[in-house]
Amino acid sequence: MTALLDIVNFNADASCLASADWLSAISGGTNSVFCRWLRLYVEQNKKMSLGLTGATVADLAIHNPEALRVIGEHPDVFEIILRPFSHDIALLRSRVGFELNFKLGRKVLEGEFRAVTPFFLPPEFMLTNAQLAQLADFGAQGVFINAERFKPEVKRCLPDTPYLIRGLFGKRLPCIPLQGRITRSYLHALQRYDAEEWNRALERSGPELCATWRDGESFLLLPDGLEREAQWLSTERGIERRFVRDQLASVTFEHEFAPSTIDSYPVHSFSSWVKEFRMYGYLTRLHEIERQLGQLTDDQLLLWLQAINSDVLSAVEKDSPIVRIHPEFGSSELVDWTIQRSARGFEGEEFLSLVEREAGDPSVSDFLATDASPHMRKLRARTKYFKSKGLRA
Repeated sequence: MTALLDIVNFNADASCLASADWLSAISGGTNSVFCRWLRLYVEQNKKMSLGLTGATVADLAIHNPEALRVIGEHPDVFEIILRPFSHDIALLRSRVGFELNFKLGRKVLEGEFRAVTPFFLPPEFMLTNAQLAQLADFGAQGVFINAERFKPEVKRCLPDTPYLIRGLFGKRLPCIPLQGRITRSYLHALQRYDAEEWNRALERSGPELCATWRDGESFLLLPDGLEREAQWLSTERGIERRFVRDQLASVTFEHEFAPSTIDSYPVHSFSSWVKEFRMYGYLTRLHEIERQLGQLTDDQLLLWLQAINSDVLSAVEKDSPIVRIHPEFGSSELVDWTIQRSARGFEGEEFLSLVEREAGDPSVSDFLATDASPHMRKLRARTKYFKSKGLRA
């Protein structure tokens, strides 16, 4: 039987998840779509290691605290792992910016959940080796890496079993490699109502530990997504789901490597996020603001955290995915389904422009307080959360 670590990224600001759709998914208390998704795992007793960004948790705390209670009441089903507040592109962050985003994310998670496993899931698997050293200094006990996200030459040189990854200044951290190719099998199961490919992929991985990665928002992007995920879970077989924290005592993290091995965190390609350089000016402006983080007000810093989201770039630079799905359970028909990119680019531009306005500008204050756009409602919820918890960016 395969031992599975199901590592789940959940980012409320995903580039294909419109702000209005996210707010709809977390409305309705215990009957919200998000709560019903969580209950699938409780009802079928399916463990997951859940990587909620701090921004996602803030949204839930204000709009759907019942969901946080479901997670908290079932520590045997949900393991919480370390995430930053904003799902950003760490390759663009300064030392100060990375620290701010990481520590705010950790503070939110530790404030809402009794236990947080201190393994860090980097957004987009983008991480510098200086940041890996920072993580070690901050008390993180490990990181994840996904070889499928790197070019073949690099992928061939990455360890495929747990190992001690090397950061700058002699720092090392335990690292769990994820079998990223199996992500496609999960997506196939949802799109086709068919878990057989998923089951075969895990069976081929053998009885040893298999760690997989997926985006938790996927069920929100397909018609009848809850039913599709329920079908996948109910037909999964030959798998013993485990938590990261339960494996640490029994896993050996290798530290001796062949000369060709890359034992540091390789630099992730940035090409998909700047494909046509439409956002070059945006990134330049973000960089200028990041140089002045210490001079920003808390409100401006919270706006900056929204503007650095990686999905601002994804929504502009990446095409909308088109997938082949069975439109309903039992159907043999295949149809094209377009997963539309959201207006995250517009939202990021608005957040960035608001940061650049003079602190205390009454027109900005009025706009922040009254604009009814879904992304501004998300911002107000996050601002309310910060103030209610006494957090300081």
